[in-house]
This record gives sequence, structure tokens and C-alpha cells, in this order.
Amino acid sequence: DRAAGENARLEALYGAAHSLAVGLDSGDLADVTLRRLVDAAAGQVATLYLQRNGRPAAELAAAVGVARGEVPEVLAAGQGLAGRAVAEARAIEADHTASELRLMVFGEPVALRRELHVPLQVDSETVGVASFGWSDPEALDAELRLMLEALCAQATVGLARAASERATYEREAVIRTVLDATPDIIMLVDPEGRVSVANAAARAFYRGLDIEATGAYIETLSGRLAERTTDPGAFRAGEAEDDRRVVNEFVLADSGRCFRRYIAPVRDETDTSLGRIVVCREVTEERRAERMKDEIVATVSHELRTPLTSIIGYTELLDEELGPTMGEDDRQLLKVVERNARRLLTLVGDLLVAAQAEAMELD
Repeated sequence: DRAAGENARLEALYGAAHSLAVGLDSGDLADVTLRRLVDAAAGQVATLYLQRNGRPAAELAAAVGVARGEVPEVLAAGQGLAGRAVAEARAIEADHTASELRLMVFGEPVALRRELHVPLQVDSETVGVASFGWSDPEALDAELRLMLEALCAQATVGLARAASERATYEREAVIRTVLDATPDIIMLVDPEGRVSVANAAARAFYRGLDIEATGAYIETLSGRLAERTTDPGAFRAGEAEDDRRVVNEFVLADSGRCFRRYIAPVRDETDTSLGRIVVCREVTEERRAERMKDEIVATVSHELRTPLTSIIGYTELLDEELGPTMGEDDRQLLKVVERNARRLLTLVGDLLVAAQAEAMELD
């Protein structure tokens, strides 16, 4: 019977080692990890405390064989035997055969005769502690202790990896949320020219064009541009995989929507190219307002030219017809009127030229 028990224990230990080595992918990771450890150790109770988010005290992550309300939620370094294991970064074993320790397990007192508290370490830094308790004083021997310490080391690697992956996922989720909250179109185009990342505005933009947001960025848009868009060569400048930063505009043929586009290279910490970031901001209303302003300026300028031309013509006529009979003061006043009228006519001409030049740029 003893041999059979030893074989069963070894099978449980090696089974737990295998499970922890290949990784855990279901349920609450801390809870599943602790259950496999306590099953391998044939313990009655076990707790797992982990330090999270850089906090100095360890928080209860999982408990087996005991209600969470019957053990502390937070464990400070040096607090009890488990706290000592954290503070001293070493496994601590306790024998209660002389003075029986009673722990309330689901409201019922249970006598624990042996305890083992194993610190969980990552790169020589203690990040938590796993504690085990047995009612059988003979349950914990040197071999089981060594095996539990090894299993806890494996479990720590898995927990640390999962925590790192979870932190990475949370950071990515925050970044995605921020990008999706931005009204501007933001895309990452890979070195092959295909969209690898697109925020909500970009996806909505592509849905409006009835095309997929994951295709070749330049190719999918080139056929949708209005004739008054920046010339095709300038539009395709964003396709070049170099260190250039490109700023230009494009207009969609079917809707007339206008977008101002910014393109820049993106590289990682090793200076490897990840592609190019493309940011497009719709400026349809701004361009429409500018066009309306130019039309108003042009209209007003045309309307002013006619009366100004008449004023200049009549001053010349007055000077020719009444000049010999006019006094010197009247003649000077007439010249002031003509001079200012010509000055206004020059300003109106300049306004017309500027409005025409801006209209050509917008078109």
C-alpha cells in the first residue's frame, strides 16, 4: 500500500509538472495553478498570494480547501510564516505536532500539523508565495518539499508569462480604444503596401467605399480619386518605403469628400521597418468654406470694379470738360478722388488674382 501510495504521489507530481510546463489555458490561471499544485502535494489547504501592478503587498489570488473570507486578502512582507517566506526569499516549513494549529476551513476547525510556504521568484525577485497545509504530520518529506519548490518555480514562470501577456493585451486594448475614439483615419501600411492596422474611422471609411480595409492601400484608392486630386505621382509617393514624410490631399470621385493625408515611416526599437503610418483627416467642409469665401471675394471684387471704373471715367471727363473753368482747389480735390479710385481698383484687381490662384490650388 505504501509503495502504491508513493507511485500515485509521483504520478501526480510529474503530471502537475507536465501541465505547468506546457502551460495553462483554461479558467482562472492562478486558481488552476494552485489546484494542480495542491493535488500533487495531497494537501488539505493551500493559498496563493501574488504581487500585482508593482504593489508592495501581495494579494490573495487563489485559495483551495479554505474559504477566501477565512484567510487575509492582503499579505505584507514579514506577516506570518508566508510573509516571512516573501521577506526572506526562502521556503519556510513549520511543524505543529507539539502545539496543534487549528484553521477554520469553511466554518469548521481543522487541525494542521505541517505547513510549507514557498516564495515565487522571477529573476531573483519575489513576486508572491504559495502556502500548503497538511493534517498528516508525515505528509511532507524532503522529497516532496524539493518537488513542490521545483513545481512552484515552474508555476511562477507560467504565471509571470500570463501576467506579461495580459499586461500586453491590456496595453494593446487601451491603444485600440484610443485609436478607435479618434475621428481621423489612422492606418499602418506594411512594407508590402497592405493595411495591417486600421482604426474604427478607417474601417468605416473603407466600408463606405464598399471595399475591405485590409487590401493594398494605394491600389484600392487610386481608382476612386477625382480628377482634381493631387497628381497620381504625388498620391503614390506614400507607397515608397523610405524615410520621407508626405503631406498631400486627395478627393474621392463619387462623393467629392476631401482628405488631407500625412504619411511617415514607422520603425521598431531595432530600427526595423514596420511600414508606414497613414493619417487622413477629412477637410471637405474646410475646403467648401474656403471655396465659398473665394467666390464671395471674386463676386464682390467684380461688383466693385464697375463703379470704380465709372468713377475714374467721370473724373477724367470732368477734368477735360471743366478743367479750364475750375479753380485750383477744385482741381486738386478731383485729382484726390481719381487717385483713390485708381488705388481701390488696383486692390480689387489684386483680390481677384489671389482668389483665382487659391481656386486653382483647391481644384
